[in-house]
Amino acid sequence: MSFTQNHEHDSCHFHAGFNAGQQEAEMRHEWVKSVLDDHLKRKGKYLFCLCPFHEEMTPSCVYDAYEDEFNCLSCGEKGNGLKLAQQLATEED
Repeated sequence: MSFTQNHEHDSCHFHAGFNAGQQEAEMRHEWVKSVLDDHLKRKGKYLFCLCPFHEEMTPSCVYDAYEDEFNCLSCGEKGNGLKLAQQLATEED
């Protein structure tokens, strides 16, 4: 089961009525979900990862999948899932 599963998007499919903007938004959502699933680890009710905005040895970046927000408890960086996924993907390169 996906850590970042959003119940609104459990069974999203592309329909003939989707316009290009909707398809792009859905593809972006799936990419963000994929990147975050690769990096986040559940600890209790919270999801943690190493903060991609600074060097650290202990995960201090907390992500709330329902609010689509992250907050680093060490450096104070905040944002949404897209910002976190973009930075995590940059770290992979």
